[in-house]
Amino acid sequence: MKQVIAYIDENLDKKIQLKEIADVACMSETYFSSVFKKFNGISPWDYITIKRVEKAISLLKTSDLNKLEIAELCGFSSSSNFYKAFFKITGKTPSEYKSGQ
Repeated sequence: MKQVIAYIDENLDKKIQLKEIADVACMSETYFSSVFKKFNGISPWDYITIKRVEKAISLLKTSDLNKLEIAELCGFSSSSNFYKAFFKITGKTPSEYKSGQ
């Protein structure tokens, strides 16, 4: 599982597919999903979303990039997906988060 976590963390800016990370673990997609959830307490997709939002928070704190640039650097396919995920994880929009820092 350490290799899978490392793979995800190194590829947050890319489109990650379940097959890719299941292949890293040498498991079928279905089996991998259940094993990942058993070990981590959350689904692979929830883990990826949380890590992407954590990366976005770091960029909001340390850079002058606009929100679209941050969304792209964190692997979100659209700004609306970024905003939804960010709000779900933090309870704030990226703008609210940045202004509250």
